[in-house]
Amino acid sequence: MHIYPNPVVNTLYIDGLNEEVEVSIFSLTGQLVLRTRSKHSVAVSELAAGVYLLEITHNGEFTQRKLIKH
Repeated sequence: MHIYPNPVVNTLYIDGLNEEVEVSIFSLTGQLVLRTRSKHSVAVSELAAGVYLLEITHNGEFTQRKLIKH
């Protein structure tokens, strides 16, 4: 799975998925700021600029990545 661009401005793209996954974005204080389901992309334009934790849940397993929003 490949997530790009990072840093992101408006849309975060997810490559390498064959099915829809749950995408959650958390602030560094642990507050959930966005949760959606997607197979290809996530609109993040409404998030404030900063650093977030991105969590992708797929088949009961999750991947976490640092996400920078400009």
